[in-house]
Amino acid sequence: MQSTSKQNDLLFTIEEKTIQHAESIINDENYKENNLVKEYTKLYKRYKKLYKQLKSLISMTDKQQKQVNNLNNELVQTNKLLAGLGGKKSLTVNSALVKQMSSYASQLILAKNHLWSVCQKDQKKDYQGLLQNLNIVTTNLQDCIFQTKMQPLAIVYAGLPKIISQTTKLNQKEIQLNLKGKDVKVDNDFLESLSFILTHLIKNACEHGLETKQERLKLNKSSVGTIDIKAYKQDRHIIIEVNDDGRGMNFQSFKEKNSVSNNPKIELKQWIEFLKEADDNIHVDSGLSKISQKVEDIKGSIHVQSKDNQGLRFYLKFPESIAIISGMIVEVSRKRFIIPQSSIVELLSIYDLDIFTQIQFTHEHEVIRLRDKLIPMIRLDEVLNHRDPFTYEIRTQIAQKYSQMRSKEYPANIDDTLIFVILKADNERFALIVDQIIGNEEIVYMPLHPLVRNISIYNGLSILGDGSVSLILDPEGIFKHVDIHIDNPEKRTALTQKNSKIQRILLFKSGIKEQFSVLLSEVGRIVRINKDDIQYKSDIPLVAIDGAVIQVIILDHFLSVSELAFNDILYLLILKNVDRSLGVLVSTLGGIHNVELFIETDTFVEKGALGTMKYNDKITIFLDVQNLAARARMAYMNIQEEMNDNHS
Repeated sequence: MQSTSKQNDLLFTIEEKTIQHAESIINDENYKENNLVKEYTKLYKRYKKLYKQLKSLISMTDKQQKQVNNLNNELVQTNKLLAGLGGKKSLTVNSALVKQMSSYASQLILAKNHLWSVCQKDQKKDYQGLLQNLNIVTTNLQDCIFQTKMQPLAIVYAGLPKIISQTTKLNQKEIQLNLKGKDVKVDNDFLESLSFILTHLIKNACEHGLETKQERLKLNKSSVGTIDIKAYKQDRHIIIEVNDDGRGMNFQSFKEKNSVSNNPKIELKQWIEFLKEADDNIHVDSGLSKISQKVEDIKGSIHVQSKDNQGLRFYLKFPESIAIISGMIVEVSRKRFIIPQSSIVELLSIYDLDIFTQIQFTHEHEVIRLRDKLIPMIRLDEVLNHRDPFTYEIRTQIAQKYSQMRSKEYPANIDDTLIFVILKADNERFALIVDQIIGNEEIVYMPLHPLVRNISIYNGLSILGDGSVSLILDPEGIFKHVDIHIDNPEKRTALTQKNSKIQRILLFKSGIKEQFSVLLSEVGRIVRINKDDIQYKSDIPLVAIDGAVIQVIILDHFLSVSELAFNDILYLLILKNVDRSLGVLVSTLGGIHNVELFIETDTFVEKGALGTMKYNDKITIFLDVQNLAARARMAYMNIQEEMNDNHS
């Protein structure tokens, strides 16, 4: 077709030159009275008329041929997408029947969970065997139905080339559509919504995003615009990226108002609100609001990213399926909640003094140091107590509240445990603090009532095995509700370096005069004891803690300090990183404090002490824990040898 078109163009060029030459002869004054020229003029007019008709017919033929070629290309692309969807191994199933099967399977799962709950209380072996068999059957049925409902994205992709063909005719643009991920499978219930979303995104790109051929050439772009759609699976979610190389959107005003990075990836809802405030209804009216609603219907999220004159990219993320999901049941304030397993990275629990050494505070957040990284902490009970999204004041208030509790209310919470569920939201990680982890369970997803669907921290609800109703948490919704602001890598690094210079110390007294301190990292546990709990073996003080015998270090036995004040209640600092069980006996605890250490080694020179530092207007003696432990072990060994010698 292309070679034929070139031949026609060459023919037209030759003919037009011939016509121009004939016109120059006819218009020549020297030949006006020539009879031959007069006859030639009549023939020329007829020839010119026939030439115009011929040129018009050939042009129409070229145009029709081009349309036929475009239709053929569209048909070939559609056939490729539909290839493999049929065949002997495929079975057409009524969608209503699939929904009915899914409903039965959901009821079976609920019955299984209820039976499991009853059997755990009864603990009869006969029940356990039957329950195990039922569990296998229901799981297999669930998997079969799940696979039946899963359909390839090629079904959605098949209708997209036609949209390109229709919109390019109306807008006189040349557009190429590239599709990847046609074999990625999604829940059949999502197909209608996905078709709507992708159709409108493509229409918006064709009508508003991609420039005309002339505009693209002026911008040194290819005359043919491109739209790329790529789908892939990530964990238990599907990601679809829709990218065009058009003019993009001007994010400058948005960046200035919201103080975001140079190339932000923002929520579509947030962008729509900004357009409404800016009275720019071009994109809002083009279907973005409807797209956002459809994304919510499939429990997904959509973000938009743009570079000026370099196109627009949409990131659509949604779950593989939401009919039956695996969830972890947690308890907070005596209420049970469900966390989707697909959002859980790991579980973590810290005990006793590790709570003070591993948890740190910024102005707005609590953070936990995990493998040399600072992970923001969110307390679920605080989220439940604050219905409105967190502000700077709320975040600061909560951080200060728990920071003060760690110092003022100590030692009321000596034996403490914190349970974390490390969750992922987008590309971020955060630690959700819960009271208790109940266990895992296959749950039947049920949507929230429309009146409460706008509560972002919940994703749905389900009925547990004991018949109680439990809400399903939305990790991304919780992350946005709290509005965490440690998202800058440089800020995190600076915070890590700053916190590495600050040491946590434990202040205490032994006698009535001196104030002592140790690094909190050197103390494994603090135990409250009665003075009558202390027993002696050949002048060596000992105490039994949880069945283990601890050798007691009394400071005035090793340092030149005032005598221990034997109150009715005493505290034993059980040491870390020592060869045997040792503990320092103290009379009063002074709390935990964050300080930058400047220890003077000249004012108190004695074995068992590192030096002194002035803190809160008091001279504080810093103990050399390793030296005290070594001397205590030596004293114990010497007494053991004396006893052995006397015995022999």
